[in-house]
Amino acid sequence: MPTAKKHLAIYLITLAFAIGTGLLVAINDVAVKSGDPIELMQNAENIWHYDSKYWPPLYSAVVAGLDLLVGDVFLSGKIVSWLFSIAVVLLTYVAGMVCFKSSKIGLLAAVLVALTPLIIRHSYLVGTDSMGAAMFLASSCVLSVSGTKPRTWVFLAGLVAGLAFLTRYNFVGLAPAGLF
Repeated sequence: MPTAKKHLAIYLITLAFAIGTGLLVAINDVAVKSGDPIELMQNAENIWHYDSKYWPPLYSAVVAGLDLLVGDVFLSGKIVSWLFSIAVVLLTYVAGMVCFKSSKIGLLAAVLVALTPLIIRHSYLVGTDSMGAAMFLASSCVLSVSGTKPRTWVFLAGLVAGLAFLTRYNFVGLAPAGLF
């Protein structure tokens, strides 16, 4: 398959995932009475007085920033999860291309990730999972191309891993896995 067709295929897969999960974001009004989504949204509403001892601040800060445009903190949280779920699909494609030097493997991996029920579910729920996974994948992708200018790429990978840590604490432990 020529390169242009491969890029068109990943674009169409990502577009289908985005539209499908976007529809779920729009129509799935999950009533959340308690738990993590409520704490995350309360943190976003009070971002200047952030005091969570459990959740790192980056997700709530991004949601608070988007809330300035949208005007609904809960919808903003859903949109952030949706956008980062799309990033997970795209970064999976990039990881397959970079690690295996094959766009076919990258395309297959992106299709499988886009069809994974857990990824689809996290794309329309308020939570840090999609954002943390996207940051971890981005760090791993950057680290996998670090052979050309190691110091620059490893610094960038560390920066993105730090952002993953500021999204969800457990992703920082996975960052060294990108070295393998």
